[in-house]
Amino acid sequence: MIKKGFCFLFLFLFQQNLADFNNYECKGNYNENEYLNEFAEKFLYPSDIDHNLCFCGNLNINSVFTDQKIKFDEPQKNLITRGNLNLKYLGSNDGIGYGLELNTKIASGKIKEGRPIMDSFFIFLEKDRIGKVQVGFTKSAASKFSINGGDVLVGYGSFGSNCLGSFYNHSTGSIIGVESPIDNKSSAKISWISPMIKGFSIGASYSPSEKNISLIKSENQKLKNGKKMYGHSDSQWNFFDASPYSKNMFTIGTSYEHGSLEDIFYKFSVSSWIGKGKTDKENFGVNEVKAIHVGAMFGYKDLKISAGFTDSGKSLIVSPKNQNSDLKKRAGKQYSLGISYAINKKLEISAGTFYSSVKFSEKEKSTAKIFSLASEYAIKENIKIYAEYDRIKTRSCDTALQLARITETLPEVGDNKANIFMIGMKIEF
Repeated sequence: MIKKGFCFLFLFLFQQNLADFNNYECKGNYNENEYLNEFAEKFLYPSDIDHNLCFCGNLNINSVFTDQKIKFDEPQKNLITRGNLNLKYLGSNDGIGYGLELNTKIASGKIKEGRPIMDSFFIFLEKDRIGKVQVGFTKSAASKFSINGGDVLVGYGSFGSNCLGSFYNHSTGSIIGVESPIDNKSSAKISWISPMIKGFSIGASYSPSEKNISLIKSENQKLKNGKKMYGHSDSQWNFFDASPYSKNMFTIGTSYEHGSLEDIFYKFSVSSWIGKGKTDKENFGVNEVKAIHVGAMFGYKDLKISAGFTDSGKSLIVSPKNQNSDLKKRAGKQYSLGISYAINKKLEISAGTFYSSVKFSEKEKSTAKIFSLASEYAIKENIKIYAEYDRIKTRSCDTALQLARITETLPEVGDNKANIFMIGMKIEF
């Protein structure tokens, strides 16, 4: 019902208000489509309401070479393509802004066999003194305020891309990305982001449930050996056939920033998640959602540094109710640091490091260590080529492997490591 309502609203806005597309630029310097503007000017009726429609997106094509110790069961793809196609409609009337965003994701390899999938869809209202209210399927306020080491990395983005799991077979139980493992951006939410006042900004969001009210109904993916795997992203796996989900999730985020990116700039942020954990399978328990994130970014002319720390606690951890209590003493933490430097207007280099730890018992944990180097050269403003090197080392533990074996929800992957080399091109339009 919610999806149908959003679709109806989109068609209504498109038919009633689509007219003048001039003088609008998408985020990321994506220019409007000249042919679309010409079509609108010739065939659509004028309106007194200010509005703009933009089709924009990006494409990342890269070739990957890896010497990882434990390879995937299926043949490894060396050429990987990822991208986004976005539709943005913005309008304003009597000082009130409104609009919608529809974002699709296109990827080769594991994601939907290369077919485009919906990434986010929401509508919004905005006023200078009140801020922006969003309703739809998008990231939570906590995620929007989060700052991580991957935010300044160039090239493919390494651990900041949250996509390394597409070509690295990480050890069972390990986390190899900065994305919060408990934040499902495809679930329906209502969120509010305040206007910035003297450098301060705050936001909050609420999601009733990420199980039934979701943009994409997640189907259990099956491996070739018949086992199933679950998880919100490539960076985090959830164990057991009783897939956990959150209900009544509240998030809040706040930040303070000062200065200009052309001179001296710094920004600090704090985010938190609170909610209930649920599962529909009997004899299984799920921990409540309690997580916190802190991050910071500093810039001085051509130099940028960012860092982040996330403690997900025991959020959404599933365990059999009659299982040994030691198995419930799990907690996940992620640390990241990134630095980049623009040598000139066309060439930029970056380095970053990432560490995560997931505790499975008092003496056992799964860990991940990543070190990244990258360089990026701008052929044009919207076309860049890059080269990247990542050194990854992940470790599992006996308890994590035992849980995977008993529940048959994950492949058993022991300690793994790899040197990964990438060359690629990024196109923005």
